[in-house]
Amino acid sequence: MIDHKHPPIEGDDGRLYFNYPLNARYLFKSTTGAPLFEYEILSCEYVNGEERYYLACNGAMLPGYKTIEQVELIFSFYPYEIADRGEPEELPLLDEEVRLFYNDLTKELKKANSEANAKLKGTDYFRLKSQIEGLSAPLRFAKSSGDEKKAAELMKQVNDLKSKQFEILNGMGIDYDVLTKKPKCKICGDSGFAADGHICECALARSEEIKLYNAELRLAQRK
Repeated sequence: MIDHKHPPIEGDDGRLYFNYPLNARYLFKSTTGAPLFEYEILSCEYVNGEERYYLACNGAMLPGYKTIEQVELIFSFYPYEIADRGEPEELPLLDEEVRLFYNDLTKELKKANSEANAKLKGTDYFRLKSQIEGLSAPLRFAKSSGDEKKAAELMKQVNDLKSKQFEILNGMGIDYDVLTKKPKCKICGDSGFAADGHICECALARSEEIKLYNAELRLAQRK
């Protein structure tokens, strides 16, 4: 969750960045203008919605990480000037970005499903589906009773009916997975999050796509 007291920097590209750039250097001076300290942002990380920084003072690394509040406190003691602006460091993939992306994806899939079902009205697809469902119980019985010949005959009928179904789908350009709402990821069910609440591997593999999607939304909101 984003720290709303210290929200990340939204770049010109719509992406989210740490408040303090990587390798930025800040030169602190006394009230008379004499140089006192030089702080440098060595690295930064994002943990549980909190930006954390590792700093060096006069070339020596400070112990532990510093929160934004702690960095602000350090920077409040003396006036300073920016000796090196450093490089903007982009935040990692955020839960909020994943949640928004997959929620919108679900909406699009529901819409596509409704459109696919509407297209199939008046075709033989649903009649074939009913016939397949009617064969499921006899097929299970044949398998459980060990009647391999009967099971093979029923399986052939089912496969023939399914082939006719796919001919209809292919002819109309309809995706079977969209029609059946079959999730592409068995781990998260296309929610973007695994059972332990962490971002699913499938979402991590789409990090750039998800980040770009959210960045474009932010850019659109500026208009």
